[in-house]
Amino acid sequence: MNIGLLIWIFPIAVTLHNLEEAIWLPGWSQERAGRWHQPVGPQSFRIAVSVLTLIAFLLAAWTHIRGSGSLGYYLLLAYALGQGLNVFFPHVLGTIATRTYMPGLLSGILFVLPAASVLLFRAFGAGHLDIGRFFAVAMIFIPLMLLSIPILFRIGGTVCRFAI
Repeated sequence: MNIGLLIWIFPIAVTLHNLEEAIWLPGWSQERAGRWHQPVGPQSFRIAVSVLTLIAFLLAAWTHIRGSGSLGYYLLLAYALGQGLNVFFPHVLGTIATRTYMPGLLSGILFVLPAASVLLFRAFGAGHLDIGRFFAVAMIFIPLMLLSIPILFRIGGTVCRFAI
């Protein structure tokens, strides 16, 4: 499969994953999150995952326009690495720890993990990826994405309060 197609398959996989989470994770969170993290409300969660989904598509578009040497390409690959890790932490871990199915696990395994893995393997195998640059971008991007999640929840909650 060519890398041009893979850059679009990845955000589609993220969308499917985020849809599963948007439907079922807020309810699961209210019942099961408890000692692991604060429960999240459905509206604020859905706004947050919508923004994260949009970022995946914007990075794919940036990569499509600017090519494989662009910052967008490295950010997209970092996003793929982060989403691949997301399947295990928190979804696999959350499922094991709570002994209940954590929403997002199935779509993570079926869609995100394969799409992210193939994208990353193809990028590394293509020979036009600077490994040092990739890891530098990933070491900055992934923590920033993690830090953005509670901020996006807060923004989502604020937006929902003003919309009512």
